[in-house]
Amino acid sequence: MPRFLLAIAALAPAAVTAQTEGHADFAGYRWTTAGTVETGEYLGRQALRMRGGLAVLEGTEFSNGTIAFDIAVSGYRSFVGTSFRRNPAGTQSEFFYLRPHQSDRFDALQYTPVEHGISAWQLFPEYNAPATIPTDTWIPLRLEVQGDQLTVFMGDGADPVMRTRLATDRTAGTISLNSGVPGGSGGLAAPPGLLTTAYSNFRVTPSTAPAPATESPAKDPQAVMAWEVSEAVAGPEAPPTTLTSAMVPGGRWTPAQPDHTGRLNLARLQGIPEDANRGMVLARTTVDADRDQVKRLAIGFSDMGSVFLNGHLVYSADNTYLSRSGRYLGTMTLNDVIVLPLREGTNEIVVAVIESFGGWGVIARWVDREGLR
Repeated sequence: MPRFLLAIAALAPAAVTAQTEGHADFAGYRWTTAGTVETGEYLGRQALRMRGGLAVLEGTEFSNGTIAFDIAVSGYRSFVGTSFRRNPAGTQSEFFYLRPHQSDRFDALQYTPVEHGISAWQLFPEYNAPATIPTDTWIPLRLEVQGDQLTVFMGDGADPVMRTRLATDRTAGTISLNSGVPGGSGGLAAPPGLLTTAYSNFRVTPSTAPAPATESPAKDPQAVMAWEVSEAVAGPEAPPTTLTSAMVPGGRWTPAQPDHTGRLNLARLQGIPEDANRGMVLARTTVDADRDQVKRLAIGFSDMGSVFLNGHLVYSADNTYLSRSGRYLGTMTLNDVIVLPLREGTNEIVVAVIESFGGWGVIARWVDREGLR
């Protein structure tokens, strides 16, 4: 996913273009830019325009407060918005964005955490909101950030269009304005050279007021809440059918705690190995059965996975984006239920999870825990 930032000034330079990396003075701020970024007049205002670009605010550390700007979009397929609490490398952030090509749909607006350079939108289907996104006009946006709470206002409405709990434990970082434009062809693809997004009227108002305390959600008592995760290796093109020692470099395992739903965002621990197209980790857990019995386990993963019970393959599937239909999002859900023949005593469940795009995760939930410890 791309990352970007904007500002506008009363006396902005006539034009600043950065095809790779550069800087821009805009709206009284200094920005580090990457991709295709220009400043100039658009829709009657001095604006920051971009296509697949990024502008990062220099010299500002943002924790809590308000981020506000106006945005104008073309309507072509793009992912445009702002990252905040962003680390210097841009590999960790909170990212709120519009999907102009999905105007009036349930997922026109989205939020995702970004960990180790991996956005997790496939893991958090609840972090969507519907909205009408008009084209070629200025749309006011305002983000209010307090602690682990994000509230988004759009247009002149007094009611928020999105209210969500932030999914990371990051507390501070910089801000960027982002414009991601995927390649491809068809009616939704932006024509070559078109600057798809413009920003104006940017302002940031930090708050030093203590964030309100929020109550932690109750944990799902049926969910698997204890995992250990191996170090990442380059992932294969298909789910594995056997387990080997090479899948666990150095034999090292790291305890990992999922969220209250049982959802484990594996990217919080590590990223895809350098120079690899995809990554794979093993996530393992154990369960004690009071007798030999058969139990059902609802499971989901992103993108591909294989499940092994006591070393034997019992299930594998491909849940990759577009793998099942032309509109399939690859969302991680608990729709798949597998049958596990447990033996009396300790049983080990290992899930090999392969990631290439959109979120690296696993979630599991017992349909019935009777007789299990």
